[in-house]
Amino acid sequence: MPITNFKKVVLITADGELKIKYLSGYPRSYRFDASRGTFNENGETVLTKKGEPFTFAPIAYRKFRDDIMGFGAKNWIEFFFLNESLQVCALMFHGYSVDEFMRLANPMLNEGVYGLQRAFLLE
Repeated sequence: MPITNFKKVVLITADGELKIKYLSGYPRSYRFDASRGTFNENGETVLTKKGEPFTFAPIAYRKFRDDIMGFGAKNWIEFFFLNESLQVCALMFHGYSVDEFMRLANPMLNEGVYGLQRAFLLE
């Protein structure tokens, strides 16, 4: 499951090495299965029950437009976060979710509350 509170997480060893695991270009994939109403890992391991919220704390995000997954050209947002094994993970959304995030991100930035400083609860 994703880390949602970094206060007790040690990201650097005593020797100064970063403990985060990441193969460049290949984050661990998390997905929302709208037909089942659940979140899963790699399209296989179901992480939530139907309708149950999923919480993660983004460490970065990117917004882009592309024709992927057979949906045609759409706006996408990809959030990157760490799981309990300190692996870099990604969760992507398209369409209305992208528009809603960007609508909320602007006021948060203007008020000095950057969205990546808090955990996101998806319901």
